[in-house]
Amino acid sequence: MKRFKKMIKWILIVAVLLVLLLLAVWLFISSGKIRTYTEENSISEKFVMDVNGVPNGFFISGERDYNCPWELVEEYCEVLSAPDKEFIKIPNAAHSPLWENPQATCEFLRKVKEKCGASGT
Repeated sequence: MKRFKKMIKWILIVAVLLVLLLLAVWLFISSGKIRTYTEENSISEKFVMDVNGVPNGFFISGERDYNCPWELVEEYCEVLSAPDKEFIKIPNAAHSPLWENPQATCEFLRKVKEKCGASGT
């Protein structure tokens, strides 16, 4: 019986923590700090299309990505028929280069943004 009461106690603690977490998420979302997609804050079409409306191809891959190996991404980039395309292999990163090496990834994204003349943040 003592074990059962202890288990119920932990279940209640977890339930209360879950409710508090959901409340915090709801408050954060309702505060307007999360941007939702609208036409006004979307990435400029110029960022992904050339002058004739043909998609550009920019590929980022981590050097240790085993889910989608960079060799395959690079090969795809080479055979892709696009007016402007580029592949970059991010060092010290796997499948999530933006989180694993944000400096190198953001540097490449800034370069792409400048190259395409995209505006906005």
